Amino acid sequence: MKKSSTVRASSKRFPPCYVKNALASIRRTASLVPPTRTLKISTHESDNRLYECADAAQADYLVTGNTKHFSVEHGNTKIVTPRQFLEIIAAQHREQKR
Repeated sequence: MKKSSTVRASSKRFPPCYVKNALASIRRTASLVPPTRTLKISTHESDNRLYECADAAQADYLVTGNTKHFSVEHGNTKIVTPRQFLEIIAAQHREQKR
C-alpha cells in the first residue's frame, strides 16, 4: 500500500509537514493541567474529565472528533474538531506573518 503524501481532514487536505509543525507548536505551548473541580456537563461521565481539565486550564479550545458527546461549550472554551483547530492555527499563523 502506497503511503499518502497528505493527511486528510474531512474534505480538506493538509500536507504532512503542516500537521507536524502544528503538533510541534502545540507541544511547545501546551501545559498539562489537572482538574481542580468536578463538573457534570456530559452524560458520559468519562467525558467530564476533559471538561474539567479544560476548565482548570481556562482553555480556549477543547479539540475532539467526538462532537456528539461534546456538544455543550463550557465558559469560554469552544468545542472544535481537529480540522477546525488546524484552520484556526493556520489563520493565526497567516496573521502573524503580516
